[in-house]
Amino acid sequence: SMDALLSKSDFISLHCSIDPCNRHLVSGPQLDQMKSDAYLINASHDDLVNEHALAQALMLELIGGAGLDMCPAASQVGEELIQCDNLVTLPQPLNEAGEATDGWVLDTSEDFFKGDATRVDAR
Repeated sequence: SMDALLSKSDFISLHCSIDPCNRHLVSGPQLDQMKSDAYLINASHDDLVNEHALAQALMLELIGGAGLDMCPAASQVGEELIQCDNLVTLPQPLNEAGEATDGWVLDTSEDFFKGDATRVDAR
């Protein structure tokens, strides 16, 4: 069940399209169920995650951190969310850049999970 997944997982990674049924699939109640050292990774559409609820969870350290794969032109990341040190944002076009960015993405991800909260803003 979704409840078991949220409460037991170290990493939760979202990979789905957006439709009216799954807008804010992850919001306050779901974030509250996650382990305090868990990471949420949204590799899909921004609207799958309620950004205000995510910012609150990150600021209060209710979860370990989050990674958002975002399109810079469409990004509406709020100031409160972008201020979170336990957030990494990467622009979606990186996955089209090929080998040139592979090492950079890997290094940035490793630094983040080691506790060096390196943040790359998508704006």
